[in-house]
Amino acid sequence: MAVNGMTAAAPPRAVTDLSDRAMDFEAFAAARWPRLVRTAYLLTGDHHEAEDLVQATLAKVFTGWSRIRRLDEPDAYVHRALINNNLSRYRRRRVLQFLTPVLPERAGAEPADGGIRAVEARSELIRALTQLPPGNGRWWCCGTGTT
Repeated sequence: MAVNGMTAAAPPRAVTDLSDRAMDFEAFAAARWPRLVRTAYLLTGDHHEAEDLVQATLAKVFTGWSRIRRLDEPDAYVHRALINNNLSRYRRRRVLQFLTPVLPERAGAEPADGGIRAVEARSELIRALTQLPPGNGRWWCCGTGTT
């Protein structure tokens, strides 16, 4: 095609390879999407997390697609990448749970009286249990049953 007496140059080969690679990968991803999401759902237990996991895995696979598509079993490679990506996700979450900046609240907040009522109630309970005859639970509280 001539424009002002000059012929138009062909697009650079790298751009064509990239678009061919993208179209090839897009077809692969579209065909495998349902199966990958089902597998990811089995790994995560949540549909939304499964979709996120598949998207993250396919994004990583795309960077090496020119090499991966030439493998004997690219499906097996992508499947393994999905599993590895899930393990990494799990490990990151586990570490974040261990490294929380704020300690969780205790089950029973300390009362305003500083726990004095609880100590008094416990002392009263122990006195009542010591009044039980031997064999009726006195051993449970006070050891041998002797006062």
